[in-house]
Amino acid sequence: MSKNIYNPLNLDNPVPVDFHDMSDHEIIDHCRGEMNGFYGKKHTGAALENARTAFTGRKHTEETKKKMSEAATGKKHSPERRKQNRESHIGQVPWNKGKTGIYSAETLKKMSEVRKRYHGNK
Repeated sequence: MSKNIYNPLNLDNPVPVDFHDMSDHEIIDHCRGEMNGFYGKKHTGAALENARTAFTGRKHTEETKKKMSEAATGKKHSPERRKQNRESHIGQVPWNKGKTGIYSAETLKKMSEVRKRYHGNK
């Protein structure tokens, strides 16, 4: 994040704020809500469409995928985050609820063999 940010729209304090001595978290907190220059505004339909299509069709390279995987490996959600995740899914219907008989006998046999190989015939 650039440290050369200032907020000219802060009408209570129109003087640019010196972010050089602030941590990134302090800068983020300082630019929330009414302190944010985009507060109360909305994107136009064209801007939303541009944002929607900007990366359509692009794919991460294998190198990038590996870096993302390494960055996430070993990290665990905090108990608070786990609780938030749990509560946010209360009442959602599972994607596979009521889906029975969708696989043929041949497909089920193949899936069973793969599971047995993976788990070592336990």
